[in-house]
Amino acid sequence: MPLRAVKPQHETRTRILDSAEELFMLHGFEGTSMRLLTSSAGVNLAAVNYHFGSKDALIEALFRRRLDPMNAARIAELERERFNLQFRAATTPLEDPLRLRWIRKDVARLKTILRERELESAR
Repeated sequence: MPLRAVKPQHETRTRILDSAEELFMLHGFEGTSMRLLTSSAGVNLAAVNYHFGSKDALIEALFRRRLDPMNAARIAELERERFNLQFRAATTPLEDPLRLRWIRKDVARLKTILRERELESAR
């Protein structure tokens, strides 16, 4: 009796996601039945339930598959920009009028905070 080839779980999950993405684009979320999805992906309903649990969880996984890499790239870009701003702030001469204004504002805020703490502790 020949043994049936067992496909890796990640391959089944990927086929389901690929089919769902295509069908949701063509028919919409509500217009795509689980029967159509399982037929297109070449899996049974139990496989979809095993990997995702529900149709709602399936569309959430679809969004995560697309959005997680995009968000990671956006966060990396923001971190690079933050580093660039910090580097520029550290290398900008103190004589820069804008930087001096920021420093004066920070010192004024610190003085206000210290005065408030002194008043609170005196009570």
